[in-house]
Amino acid sequence: MIKLNELAQYTGSEHFYLYNGNLVLTDGIRYLMDNGCAWLIDIIVSVRGLPAIQAEDFEAWTLTVDLETHTAKVIATDGDKGDGAVTLYRQNIEYTDCPVKELKLYVSREGHRKTIMLNSEY
Repeated sequence: MIKLNELAQYTGSEHFYLYNGNLVLTDGIRYLMDNGCAWLIDIIVSVRGLPAIQAEDFEAWTLTVDLETHTAKVIATDGDKGDGAVTLYRQNIEYTDCPVKELKLYVSREGHRKTIMLNSEY
């Protein structure tokens, strides 16, 4: 289970992990995956083929959890290039036991790969 005090320690990454061919994961993302949020990374991975996602060099992902109803929303945007954020993808989650009210992740292109990271690791 994710612990906020442990999540807060990820402010950079000492290790990088190749995942699913052309994605790179940071230490913070591995922490999420190892502690019950692999499903969130699976969502990000599952939409790699969408034209709107493929076209972006940078994606800002936000998971917003309603801790009372255990439901959530996942929204990906282009990170706001100065003209307002453009939504690239949106999904409702019918149930989650994620204890964090909000998580922000970034996906950034580096060469032919994209790196998934916590916003604190950017």
